[in-house]
Amino acid sequence: MKPETETHLHLTIKNLAECARLIASKPKGALPNKELIISIGTSWDWLRWAAGLNDLHFVTNSTRNSARGQGVTESVRFMLMWTAANALFAHDPILALMAPNPSKLPKKELERFKLLHKFAAVDPAAEKTCVDLMHNLLSMECATNDVKAYLVAGNPTMWEVIFYKYLRPEDQKCGIGRVIAAALAKKSMPKTDGATIIYGARNWTVHGVLLTSFFRGSHRKYQTFMDAIQLLLAATLHGAAQNLRGRI
Repeated sequence: MKPETETHLHLTIKNLAECARLIASKPKGALPNKELIISIGTSWDWLRWAAGLNDLHFVTNSTRNSARGQGVTESVRFMLMWTAANALFAHDPILALMAPNPSKLPKKELERFKLLHKFAAVDPAAEKTCVDLMHNLLSMECATNDVKAYLVAGNPTMWEVIFYKYLRPEDQKCGIGRVIAAALAKKSMPKTDGATIIYGARNWTVHGVLLTSFFRGSHRKYQTFMDAIQLLLAATLHGAAQNLRGRI
């Protein structure tokens, strides 16, 4: 974990604790206190685990000595951070405090996360650095034969591996799958925004694409990707928690 990511996580934990204290101090009935406290408390707890994760212990020689071990640890940290974000945007009372129009909250998960991300007001320059780096990595060619049948020539990029190997036909037509499909049809690479690539990586991590050898290249390549996406998600959580204090 990068030092900047760790700083964001600890400041988020601090801000969420202050949010909970402010909610508890409100007169009864002023806010839907119970659901707000549950949402904030759940997020705080998962972030505590994310910030406190040092390493995972593997019991077999092949896993303990594998160069991929650190990448697996950082993938677990990313999912802990994502679970903390989900604990916030999944609850309407929290999202209503972030929304420009609390009476019209989005229903789709990606749109709800995008609302949280926008509310966080992450520094645009810092976000662009992370997003550009991740796009560069995902646009690199991979040495794999599994996807070559879909290509006219050459090796597939990581975007193409994700699209052809890991997205079901129905998933290729919606969400980030549709964005990738549109770009590949023009023989170009997707240019997703920060929130979308975080959400996409959440799905890819769960379904295995980022945890397998199909993230081709050096192990440092994978670690660099995880460093960038963790930093962006941590900055999003920090900004959201900090701004939430002003709404309670």
